[in-house]
Amino acid sequence: MDLKKILAEDLFVEIPVEQMKETDSLISDLGLDSVGHIELVSILEERYGFKVDAQVAVADLKTIGSAADFVLKQLQNAAGPGRVELQKVMLP
Repeated sequence: MDLKKILAEDLFVEIPVEQMKETDSLISDLGLDSVGHIELVSILEERYGFKVDAQVAVADLKTIGSAADFVLKQLQNAAGPGRVELQKVMLP
């Protein structure tokens, strides 16, 4: 499941998935608050099987694109260099 669908379906962002852009701010454009950020981190950890400090993760999750980059980085760290290519999965 891609990041935009997670935002729409699990966090109830009201902007349609097809209108979300990589540069959209999770706070000002999509309306996530601090609780929403922590919920997003929790969902990503559960779905993709990594664990991170929520405060560190929230600091890195500014836009849809930075959130996708964050997940990709976490998965690459877990799998080793060059073993994960999820950009297309996360942001169609």
